[in-house]
Formats: sequence, C-alpha cells, structure tokens
Amino acid sequence: MAEVDRAKKRVPDKVLTGVGIVLAVYHLIWVSTLFPRLGMYLQVQQHRAISLGLFLLLTFLTRPAIAGRRESGLPWYDMLLILASILPTGYYALFYELVQEHWIQVSPTPAEIVFAFLLVAAILEAGRRVVGWTLPVIVVFFVIHALFTEHFPGILFGRAPSLARLTGDIYLSLDGIFGYPIWVAGTVVITFILFSQLLMESGAG
Repeated sequence: MAEVDRAKKRVPDKVLTGVGIVLAVYHLIWVSTLFPRLGMYLQVQQHRAISLGLFLLLTFLTRPAIAGRRESGLPWYDMLLILASILPTGYYALFYELVQEHWIQVSPTPAEIVFAFLLVAAILEAGRRVVGWTLPVIVVFFVIHALFTEHFPGILFGRAPSLARLTGDIYLSLDGIFGYPIWVAGTVVITFILFSQLLMESGAG
C-alpha cells in the first residue's frame, strides 16, 4: 500500500486506474480465450510482448527509483524508461512475423539491436526497483560475459557471439526475454493475483 500511496503523488489516480484496468481486462480476456470469439487472433509472441510492456509500464508508474522518495510528478528518467519498455515490446507485438524472420535469418535490423538493449536496460531497472540489486547484477555480469567472453580467463573463456546472434537470442527469439517465464507470469501468475485480489476486496478471502 505504501508504494501505491507514493505512486499516487507521482501519477494521477486516473492514469494508474486506467493502466490497472487495461492490464487486468486484457489478461482476463486472454486466459479466457475470448480474443478469437471477438474476432481478434493474437499469437503467443504478441501476448508475451504485450504482457511484458504492461508489467514494465505499471512498475515504472508505481515504483520510484529510490524507495521511499516522495516525488511530485513522474521524473523524466521514468518517462524514458517507459519509452524503453513500450517501444521494444510494441514493435515486437506489431511486427512479430518480421521479428521471427529476422531471428531465423540471424539478421536483426539496427533498430532491433537498439530495442534489445533498451529493453534489457528497462527490465534490469524494473528488477532493481522490485527485488533489489542482486538479480540485476547477476544479469549484467552474464550480458558482459556474452559480449566479451574471449577476454575472460579459465572456464569463463569462450567464443563471443556476434551482436546479431546475441540480439536474436535475447530479444528476437522465444528463448530469451520473451521466453517461458514471461508466459507463466502473463497467464498463470497474473490470473491468481487478480482472482485473489477479487476475493480479498469482496470479503470472501
């Protein structure tokens, strides 16, 4: 509740309510398989990108960069982080067929390479705000290791992948950012959270 109270000082109530409603309604429609009945056919790739974009958006709206800090208005760097979340996930959702083609051919565009690193940066910062420094530091180490593995000693030494291959593995494929964990979060976890909150608000929980 403290995070929500602080967020209300950073972001208008209507904005938070709107984002929360969109996130909840979208996921309920997805898990209930209503999209095909409404004439909308979303692929799994699109769903994962939309879910991640909404999760990151809500995180940067509700979690300040420094826990406990009181802010009036949304800071400029949070606006940039929101853009760094929405642009890559939106591109992935809108052009997923093209994205998959580029992944298979190992030929990402310069924009896709930029989107990959923007999204990694946004996820790391969101993770830091939610769970602390440990997970982001581990991820940063392995990203650096993947880029410069030829300069590491001993068992950490290896052949560094090309930037195109790394972008494909991290961003374009379904084995990286948009892998199984985000599918679980965007189907099973979010459903349990929404229904548990419904039970609590209705007094049944």
